[in-house]
Amino acid sequence: MSKNSTVIILPTLNEAESLKVLVPEIRNYTRAEILIVDDSSDNTTEVADSLGCIVFRGTGGTLASAVIQGFRNTPQGTKKIIVMDADGQHPPELLPHMILALDHNDMVVASRLNKHFYGSRLREVISSWANLTAWVIAPQVKDRMSGYFGFRPDILNNGTLEKLNGLGFKIMLEVLVKGHPETLEQIPYVIRPRILGISKLKKVQLQRQFTLQILSLLLYRLTRRLTRRLKT
Repeated sequence: MSKNSTVIILPTLNEAESLKVLVPEIRNYTRAEILIVDDSSDNTTEVADSLGCIVFRGTGGTLASAVIQGFRNTPQGTKKIIVMDADGQHPPELLPHMILALDHNDMVVASRLNKHFYGSRLREVISSWANLTAWVIAPQVKDRMSGYFGFRPDILNNGTLEKLNGLGFKIMLEVLVKGHPETLEQIPYVIRPRILGISKLKKVQLQRQFTLQILSLLLYRLTRRLTRRLKT
């Protein structure tokens, strides 16, 4: 049984130094369990373990597949799951508000207010293009590229968890489209600079994976609608 009902999932890749700063910061705002899924080649696993986190070794897949692995390994009794990056760009001070929002909503999405992403101009253009492209599947969400979100695990019951696609990196869209949350709250925030390191995403790889993910989600939605019509 989980010691408390909220679990924060952090997928990591060579972020030992970031965790030394981020984990104590998180604990300033919440007693939630911290679950690490680590694909690192450095000592991130050892650091996470020394900080008292639940740690699982990743399978070497995508960011999304690491997060899905975290979903599958949340302790029994978990009532709320929050996903955030381990590089420090997602402010921990938002966590109490997100956790509280899940008392009355199936899902919560942290929405970036600032347009500057602390990266190259090309990265900003790609992010804006991707957010616009994703409108077709998530028109109700302002920041469709958000990697900072939470939900009640029961929206992934009845086989939905197995339907999540680990392709790419925007797992929030998978949970939103396939989990079918009835209620959703969006909380604005200002993204922070990374604590350490650089982006792990390659721009060409990012565009290809995201395009495939959007097409996959569109096909899923169309297939589901067709199946429901045939049953009526």
